[in-house]
Amino acid sequence: MLDFDDDTLQIDLQDLVNAYAYGVFPMANSHEEEEVSWIQPTIRGIMPLDNNFRVRRSLRKQVKRSKLKIRVDTNFKSVMQHCAIIYESKPFAKQSLHDTQKDENIRDETWINPPILKTYCGLHDIGLAHSVECYNEENKLVGGLYGLMLGRAFFGESMFSLEPYASQIALINLVSRLRVAEFRLLDCQFVNDHLSQFGIQTMEQKEYTKTILTESIYEEAQVSPFDLSEEDILKEQEKVIYNLNR
Repeated sequence: MLDFDDDTLQIDLQDLVNAYAYGVFPMANSHEEEEVSWIQPTIRGIMPLDNNFRVRRSLRKQVKRSKLKIRVDTNFKSVMQHCAIIYESKPFAKQSLHDTQKDENIRDETWINPPILKTYCGLHDIGLAHSVECYNEENKLVGGLYGLMLGRAFFGESMFSLEPYASQIALINLVSRLRVAEFRLLDCQFVNDHLSQFGIQTMEQKEYTKTILTESIYEEAQVSPFDLSEEDILKEQEKVIYNLNR
C-alpha cells in the first residue's frame, strides 16, 4: 500500500487550510509523483444536506439490512491507503469523490501520492481531517471515506468500497452526522455518476467561493459531527433515507 516516511515531502498544513478557504485543493497526477497540482474547478459539486439528498429505494433496503459496523477516526491512514489503491476491474473497489470517469470502479491511476497521504494524516492528527469507516462481521475494514472539516463545512476527498454498498452506507452516515451537527456544506468538488444518484448539485466556482464556502468555513460548529451518539445518528439516518424533513 501507498505509504510515506520522514523524508516524504509534506504540504504546509496552514497553506492547505488557506487553499481550501479559497476553493482550491491539491491533487497529484499519479501516485508516483512527488509534486502536487492545485485544482480550482469551474463547476463545483455540492451534496445537499436537506431533503434534496436522495436515497433510492434499493439502497434504502441495503442500509436497513446492513450488518456493517460504522466507526469514525479509528483507522484514518488505512482509509486513505485503500482510497489510493489502483483498481482496474475489481467490483465495488473504489469510488473517488474526485473521479469523473463513468465507471467509478475502474481506475488506472490515483491522484493520492505520498505527500498528500502524509499531509492529510497530519491534518487528522490535529483534528481537521476525519474518516468514516465500515467494518464487516470479521472486523475487516471494507469501506469508508475521508475528508477535511473547516467550521461548518466538510470537504469530501475520496471513498472506497470492498463490499457492495459500503461506501454508500458510509456517505449516508456522514450526511446524517453533518445534519445533526447543523453543517451548511458538504463539498464533493467534482460531479460524477456515482454521486449524481444522491442528488448532487452544482454551483459555479465564483459564486461558490463568495457565498456558501465563506458562509460555512467561518462559522464555528457547536458540536463535532464525529462526536455524536449512535442514537442521534441512527435517528437522523431514518430521516435521511426516507427523505423526511431535516
